[in-house]
Amino acid sequence: ARSYAADGAAAVSVLTEQDHFGGSLDDFDRVAAAGLPRLRKDFLIDEYMVYESAAHGAEAVLLLANCLDDGLLAELRDLADQLDIAVLLEVHDEPELNRALPLKPECLGVNARDLRSFDTNLGVIEALLPKIDGCLKVAESGIHEWEDIERMRAAGADAVLCEIGRAH
Repeated sequence: ARSYAADGAAAVSVLTEQDHFGGSLDDFDRVAAAGLPRLRKDFLIDEYMVYESAAHGAEAVLLLANCLDDGLLAELRDLADQLDIAVLLEVHDEPELNRALPLKPECLGVNARDLRSFDTNLGVIEALLPKIDGCLKVAESGIHEWEDIERMRAAGADAVLCEIGRAH
């Protein structure tokens, strides 16, 4: 995280999901020393997890449209807003995008990773980003090289979520 900060990163995304990704809130807490805003990247599924994120000083949380029904998605988005936590609302396809847009998130992320197969396709991002307006557009996953960043910028991305140790 410190090297990201030194290289000009605007924020850092920290996986906190332990069972499948080996992350933890301890990791999240340690990254605070880098001085960057922190996004808690986890499968947030209830209010408790949003409150927990606030207690750990999260500046932003990830909400995945494919994990939450419309009511819970709106509820968690509103709670984060009340707690002054930004939301990165993540979508993977056009139906999810159509559910996300009415919530007017600060940041809308399009993830190129199919969460069933874990394959990535940057074409998904290129197809969906032009349909987003009025918020920060984030390209997520499958971005490893500088050329990928340029490709996402050309597609309309305002920011990219890169994998650690890959693109800077």
